[in-house]
Amino acid sequence: SQNSNGRERKRERPTVSVLAMSSGSSFALKEERKKVETKEAAQALFKSLQEAIDSKEFTKFSSLKFSGMSFSYEAAKVLAELLPELKGVDVLDVSDIIAGQETEEARKVLKVLSGAAKDMGLTSVLMNENALGSNGIAASEDLLKGNKNIKELSFNDCGLESEAGKLISEYILSNGKPSKIEKFQIFNNCLTSAGAITLCPLFENSPLLADIRVSSTRISREGGEAIAMAMVKCRNLVNVDLSDDSFGK
Repeated sequence: SQNSNGRERKRERPTVSVLAMSSGSSFALKEERKKVETKEAAQALFKSLQEAIDSKEFTKFSSLKFSGMSFSYEAAKVLAELLPELKGVDVLDVSDIIAGQETEEARKVLKVLSGAAKDMGLTSVLMNENALGSNGIAASEDLLKGNKNIKELSFNDCGLESEAGKLISEYILSNGKPSKIEKFQIFNNCLTSAGAITLCPLFENSPLLADIRVSSTRISREGGEAIAMAMVKCRNLVNVDLSDDSFGK
């Protein structure tokens, strides 16, 4: 590809200090949007994670943010080998990591990372802008079932429909009732009322919920009423966003 000056832009740049940053207890990618396609490029990108593992600083990072790049399956496998070695990670942000990938490739990326992160003890999982619909949620089953203390979940703008809502409820509640969820966001999806109803078991069994965002999800009156009834048991609610849905009068 070319930049605005007409010059060739390199697709893979192995300079780790440019590609990623680790500040205190957080690891985040800071490179501009691009695809990470090769094993070698991924190894360069995640060098500071590998170095922490090699020096036995397994608890160096409490937050991992990989959003901003699109990973091939080969690249994702490199990260998948590292994740189980890291301890004390609370936050995993894998938002927008499959842009431009073919459907099957994207599903494999989510599945391999999900399997790698299933025993990390995460409390916050952010999966925004991974537009695979229910296939993406199914590919993330290990992640959602394996981390039994999740407090925050976010699936904004993921192309989700009613089946996805059913899977989310099923996977989280498989960890036991009540759930530990405190914050749940699923903005800008195609849930419709059917999807809202499939999420109700999760809301009914999440008494610690304080923050819910189910806006712009094409929910009609039936779904709105179901959510309202489900939230009766959520006695800690502080923020509820059901805007841009069509509840009628």
